[in-house]
Order: sequence, then C-alpha cells, then structure tokens
Amino acid sequence: MHHSETQHTGGAFCFANRILIHYRNGSFTEVGIDVSILKNVYDRVSIFTDLQIPCEPVHRPDFNLIRLSLLPMIEEANRFLPTAEPEKGWDNLQAKLRTANRMLRLSDEQDDMLMLTLAKMFDFKLDVKQYKWTDKKQAKAISERFHDWQITVLFPFLQSWREYLYPKVIQFVLPALEYCRERRLQAGKLNFQDLLMYACRLLRDYPEVRAFFAGRYQRLMVDEFQDTDPVQAEMMFLLTGAGDDPNERNWRKLTPKPGSLFVVGDPKQSIYRFRRADISIYNEVKSRIQACGDVLHLTSNFRSVDAIGAFVNGQFVGKLPVRETDVQAAYVRMETNIPNPKGNKRADHGVYALTYPKISGGKEEVAAVDAQRIAATIAWACRDGNLLIQERDGASWVFREARPNDFLILTRTRHYLHLYAEELEKRGVAAETVGSSALYPELHTLGQLALYLADPSDQVAMLSVLRGPLFGISDKELMEYRAQGNAWSIYRLPEESAEQGSQVVAACRKLREYADWVKEMPAWSALYCILEDTGLLPYSTVQEAGANRSGTLLKMLERLQRDAMLASDWHELAHAISAIRESQGMETASLYTGKGQAVRIMNVHKAKGLEAPIVFLACPCGEKDHDADQFVDRSEAEAAGYFLIQQSKGFQKDTIAQPVGWEAMSVRERAFMLAERDRLLYVAATRAKQMLVVSLYPEQPAKCPWSSLMDGMELIRELDVPESDVQTDEYDRELDGDIVIGTTSSGLSGSEASSIDLGAYLAQREQVFHQLRQPTYAESTVTGLTKSMSDTPEWSATGRGQSFGSVIHKGLEAVGKGLPMSELPVYVQYLCQTEGVSEKDAGDALSTLREVLESELWQRSIQAKQRLFEIPIMMVQSNGETMSYPATEQTMSETAAAALKYQTDNGGHILVKGVIDFAFEEEDGWVIVDFKTDQLDESKLEQFVRFYAPQVQAYAKAWSETFGYRMKEAGLYFSSLQKYVILGRPVV
Repeated sequence: MHHSETQHTGGAFCFANRILIHYRNGSFTEVGIDVSILKNVYDRVSIFTDLQIPCEPVHRPDFNLIRLSLLPMIEEANRFLPTAEPEKGWDNLQAKLRTANRMLRLSDEQDDMLMLTLAKMFDFKLDVKQYKWTDKKQAKAISERFHDWQITVLFPFLQSWREYLYPKVIQFVLPALEYCRERRLQAGKLNFQDLLMYACRLLRDYPEVRAFFAGRYQRLMVDEFQDTDPVQAEMMFLLTGAGDDPNERNWRKLTPKPGSLFVVGDPKQSIYRFRRADISIYNEVKSRIQACGDVLHLTSNFRSVDAIGAFVNGQFVGKLPVRETDVQAAYVRMETNIPNPKGNKRADHGVYALTYPKISGGKEEVAAVDAQRIAATIAWACRDGNLLIQERDGASWVFREARPNDFLILTRTRHYLHLYAEELEKRGVAAETVGSSALYPELHTLGQLALYLADPSDQVAMLSVLRGPLFGISDKELMEYRAQGNAWSIYRLPEESAEQGSQVVAACRKLREYADWVKEMPAWSALYCILEDTGLLPYSTVQEAGANRSGTLLKMLERLQRDAMLASDWHELAHAISAIRESQGMETASLYTGKGQAVRIMNVHKAKGLEAPIVFLACPCGEKDHDADQFVDRSEAEAAGYFLIQQSKGFQKDTIAQPVGWEAMSVRERAFMLAERDRLLYVAATRAKQMLVVSLYPEQPAKCPWSSLMDGMELIRELDVPESDVQTDEYDRELDGDIVIGTTSSGLSGSEASSIDLGAYLAQREQVFHQLRQPTYAESTVTGLTKSMSDTPEWSATGRGQSFGSVIHKGLEAVGKGLPMSELPVYVQYLCQTEGVSEKDAGDALSTLREVLESELWQRSIQAKQRLFEIPIMMVQSNGETMSYPATEQTMSETAAAALKYQTDNGGHILVKGVIDFAFEEEDGWVIVDFKTDQLDESKLEQFVRFYAPQVQAYAKAWSETFGYRMKEAGLYFSSLQKYVILGRPVV
C-alpha cells in the first residue's frame, strides 16, 4: 500500500456510470440539474470524508402554489400591457411577462417543470416603469402585487424546491465517493485523508493497537496545533488518553495521562478552516487540557522590532475580543524584544504605506502598478547599501547591506504573483514564487505541438503548429503550398526536386521526425528531445521574465516525469499538457528557486511560519466578500457537513439546492469566515522583522484586502519609491564592463584581450565542437537487424503496401482504446484518405479489420487483464555483448553505419528500437502479437513465418529479460489468411 496524491482515483469512472444511469432514467434532466453541478458537488464533498452528510428526504413542494397564484396575476397584468413596444423598450416586468406568455402558449400549464421555469424567471427584482403601461395606477398596483407575491409565495416555494433537491443530489454523489475509496484500495493507493482516517480508525477500533503505540510513544508533543484538523486531534487523545473503559472509542471521554501531552499553538494564527483546521476544535482541546493540566500564555516576540509590535498591538486590540469566543481567539498583547535600529538613517524600520490614486484598467492594472513600484523599491534597496538590515552580533547590533532574500512579498490571493516576479526580474533581482499560476506562451506552444503529435492526421492542429511560434509560416506560404496540390499530411510530402526552398516542406519533415520520436521513445523522453531540438527552453530564458518562464517549463517537465502513465503514454501526456493550457496555466517556478538568494513571493496562507526583515503586503485589489457555501458542525460527537449547491452564471451564482435550515447555518459560518479574515491580517502583519510596507487603494477600500488592517492609520508614513529605476546608464556600463571582463581569458587585461587572434580562437572552438558532435552511440531497429537473419520471401505483386498496413494497425489500436464499432467505418475512411490508400484497397480495409476483430485471438484478448497497443521499446546493447541477431553495417540505420567504427573503437552502445503491435496479459503471462497484412497464399506461410519470427522473438526476449515480464507466447497474425501462428509450434 503506498501513498497517492490523487484524491479521486477511480471515482470518475463511477461518477460517469451513475450519470448515464440517472440521465437515462430522467431523474436529473427533468429537474434541470446539469452534469457539471453534480461533478462540482462530488469534488467538494470528497474533501470532507471525515464528516457525516445528512440527507434525509424532503417532501416535494406543491406546484399548485405557483400555478394558482402566478397564472392569474400574469393574465391580469396582460390587460395593461401596451400592444407596441414603448419608446425606450420594455421594462423588466413587461419583458418577463411577454416571455411567460410565449412559454404558456407553447407548453402545457399542467407541466410542473414549466411552473418551475416560470418561478425562477420571476425570482428577480421586477422593476416597473409606470409610464410604459397603459394605466399608471394599475401598473403601480401590479408592481406591488408581484412584490408581495414574491415574499409570501415565490421565495418560500423556491426554498422548498431547493431543500427537496438537496438530499437527491447528495445521495447521488455518496456512492461515487465510496466507489472511489474501493478503487484506491484495489489499486493499493491511499490519499492523505485516507492515511489519517485509517490510522485514526486503527487506534479507535483496536484497543490492543492503541495500547501498543501509547506504550511506545509516552510523550507526545504537537506544534502548530492551531493548524491541526479534527482527525489529528482525535488521534492525539487516543494515544495519550485514559478512561474508565479501556475500550472507549469516543475520544471526548478520554483524559490525557499526566505528562503525556504537550501542545503548542497560537489561535490567532488559525487560518486554515477551508482545509478542516477548525478553531472550535482548538478551543475545545484547550479547555479539556486546562481541566487536567496547565495552560501557559506566551506573549514574547523575538522577531519584530518595537515599532512593528506597537503597530500590531494598536491595530488588533479592538479587532480581537478580550476573551476567546467560539469563532475568535482572544487578544493577547505582543511583547517585542528587538529594539528599533538606531544610529543609521539607512536602516529604515517600522510601518509604511504605498498608497495609490485611482488607476484605470481594472484590478490587473492596479496589481501591475503595485508590482512595478515594489520591484523598483527592492532593486534600489539592494544596490549600493541604500537599505541596511539590523542583525545581532553576539551582545550587540550591527548593520549589513540588504539582499534580495531579505524581502518577502505577500498577497491575499495568488492570481497576480507572477507580475511581481516578472517586474523584479526586469530589474535584475532574483525572485521565486510559491503558488502562482501562469500560462506562458511556451506552455501554449508545447501544448499545441503535443496534441498534434498525438493525432498527426488532425489537419487543423497541423496548421496551428505550422503558423505558431515554432515555425512561423505565413498564411501566404501555406496557401501557395496547398495551391500546388500538396496535402496537409507529414506523410505525403512532395518529391525532393519540387521542394527546393520550401519552408512548409522543411517544417513538415521536422514534424515527421518528431512523430517518429513519439512512436519510438517513451513519451517523456520524446518530449525532452523535442524541447532540446526546438530550443524552447533557452528561448524562454532570454525572453522577458525568462527565469520564471523557463523555470515553469522545467517544473512542468518534472511533474510529467513523476507520473508513470504520463511519462510513458504520449496521448496521456498530450492531454495533461492540454489540461494545463485550458486551466489558468500551472504553478510558476523560477530558475533561482532553492538558491536562497531571491525575493520570496507568495500568498499569506503560504507564509505561515516564515519571516523576513522587510515584508510587503502587496496587491491592494481583488478582495471579494462572499456568503458561506458550506458549514461544518463539530459540536456533536459525530461531525456533520452541509453544502450550498450553486451554479455560476456570469458573475453571479444561482442556488440549485440547499439543506433545510441553511439560513441559520450560513450566518454561523459567516461568523467563522469574518473572524478568520482578521486572523489572516494578524499573520500577515507579524511576518516582518524590521519593516512592514502595506499597499493601499483608497479608491476602492472594500476591494483592498489590507484596508481594515490600516483602520485609523491615516497619518502613516508613505514609502518613498525611487524615481529612477535600476536600469540607469551607470548600471548598464557596469554590466557591460562585467561582460567584457567575463569574455576575456583569466588574468588578461582589456588591452591584452583585444590582441587575441580571433580566427585562431574560432578554429579551436570549431574543433572542440566537431569532437562533441561525434556520435557516442549507434542506432538500429529490431526490424532492420532481424530481417537480415532469413531469406527474403517472395512478395505478391498484388501487395497493398505499408500505408494499408498502417490503416489496419491504427484501426485496431483505436477500437482497442474504445472507439465504438459504429464509428469504425468513418474512421477507416478517414485513415485511408490521410495515409493515401488507393480507393481499391480502401474498400478492403474495413472488411480486414472486421475479420481481425471477430477472430479468436481478438476475442481472447478482450478477456485479458490488460491490453497494450503500438508499444515503443528501446534496448541498450553494449558492443561487448552477444547479440541474438547480427549487427552489420547493411542492417543498421545510416547514422548507425556511420558510427559503427567509432563505436567499436570506443566501446560505445547500440540503441535498438522497435514497436510492438499488440500485447495482452493473461493469467499465466503476456502474449505478444505482430500483425502482418502481406498478401500471401497458404503454401508460402512457413517462408513468411521464418522471415518475421526473429523480429517478434526479439520483442518477446526484451519483454521478458529487459523489462522482467513473464512471457506466455509470441505469435504472428496474417490478416490475408485470417490465421494466427504461435512461434515455436509447427506451422499448420
């Protein structure tokens, strides 16, 4: 059993199956619940597997409440609707009445779903412009009547309907969660929540296990307890507690043994309620420990200077209550122990503001301006000792020049973190981000290419790649190429004599080379080779924000490599890159990450436990105030969870379903949310050692996350941002000087360097490159090596060629991977067109495929444990090893032939490549099959078997000896004879 980070392994399959079943039964389509809503509920509920989710059925509301009240009101209002549209258009109520009239004319008013649609349509503010009605007095009366109806009938009815739907949706999702759990267990995988739940269950349900670990760990110390979730708290009491009953399963009835439990935590820093770190659990555990032990209050701060301590005390004395409550920690005065810097004006300290006037362009422009000013300040501070940092040296305090790693930039959210890193990089300051997401052009370009190589027959994708940054071919060139009668296929290119100077042909040949790599290599290896060949990585490095762009590209490579499925299967890898493109990109990374000399940039949730001499509370925009959408009640022995189910509609959300009593739950949860928002400000304000800078946007204080932190601080000092940026002429000259010195030989002055013979240097450089270009390995193919072992058989003059075989192979692979049989004819027709199969042979392709699919071999494979298609393999063979097939210059590729002598002399390696057509695993081992579409008669079968057998035997040997899989049999399937021949047995 191993730990897996995948939360929903297997759940997606169950979820999809249940959707199909319910939609066939009409249980969700009839009530207007979209599939995406169900998937969203599944994702949310799966995070809280430790909770019970009550979902008792609720009676269906009476639709006559709407039918008998709304329809007469519509009929009455229609009497005063003008026959022609008013000069400035219909008012809100008129427009809805007209829509309702059309719906009623076209539908049956006894249809409950029609009544639901009408009810939702009138669930808005119904503005009435009296002058647009035929009778102003009646218009006013109609408006009042609809308003009263909304309050007394409509709103209660819609609430009842949402409460009716809630248990249905939850009951739909819960089996998928259970199936997901079962699939993880079957696969031998556990996610992090599983690790907690199973460990806790082991301690709770098995007293002997609990006694063993309690005896082994007699002293338990828990740090950062405010971040501990309830399951961990339960484990803590199970390990240290004792009760009247040694088999007691309820942790709340256990009391820690004297000296067994030591807990450290700061409730003012409890900011992870969204991931189950509940302050109510903290308070409960604290009170239980207080009843049987001691609680010590620590108030000393050994991080911040006195000026910052005074600011924090002054700002939070009114925000936090005198005594702790269910939702909030109590105020505790901070006692700082670091003096303010003295004796040097460059050692700025205390709290400053960066205040912005109104900025046009929206929140992204506000963030961009803020990033520019902060980056300019940091760049200035790190040069020429402009800012000094106070440090302790024994019993005294000393000053040193500021460095990039002295600065920490914190934002409320992660949306604009990359802007700060990019602005710093422009100024030559190293920066690393944590949790930022961005979609850089290189990721988009690579995603385009990956999707095309996954399906080279996709002409639209091909044109997208040709026009993209990799090749940059103009529309004019593409049109000329097509006008010459050329096809959009990398496998059907013009003759060499006709392609002189054609950029399109050159690009297509390069794409074909990439496609060959994808077939021959594991997916990740092919991707790495493509990245090297295209130069995307060095290209991204020299672009603006290059350190982050190239670092993010490398991070994506690392992430893809860690997943065995993605690293081995190109289709999976391509879809993974595509998913990154379709989302907000991926978490950025810098080339400087981990070097310890960079400005750190992150959101406040990532900064817990961190500190820095200078902290910027940045990005004074983007704050959102929203109502609660879930409530967790841990006041009872068994915690319960409740969820508001919504669907986004533009910038608003439409409530689809809600639990009974949600209004009270929402108020309760909002109290937790507002309290945690204040604690988040406390965490942000206490990260700084010497200087805290707060960005403010008074134009929109509600959207600035730091506004409430600065209440009453109107006279705070404004930070002076240097007018001149770091890119001064003097700075450029310094860089130029570094470049000149760096390019001369060690120990040479500038004048000595200028006298160097450039021609001799370039000749020596070319000689070094020539040596580096010499191959260190040779390449060959299994097919090329093995075919030399037997006499070439006599092929039929009516053979169909390799393109026909390619159609058969791709068709079998598509069906094996799930292509419905109903779609096979169209797919085969498409393959024949792209592969250039003649019309005569195209008619036989579909029948050949159907014969293979109906064969005993294929039916046998359907019952197998797993099936694989078109598997690229590569074997490394040292020159000293004995080969089971001869490696001669005639049988090797051109590259291998040219390098063969070099390999022999230098003891190098030969890379033998191949592609296994078909393999499937049965209970007693693997079966490897090679499909052959040669036209032959029965009398020549044995001759063809002898010719092809070494190739399949080589695959079988590699499968067994190189990869360690148990082989059962290897064989050849001849489609023209509909015969499967098992190698090693007589041919009959």
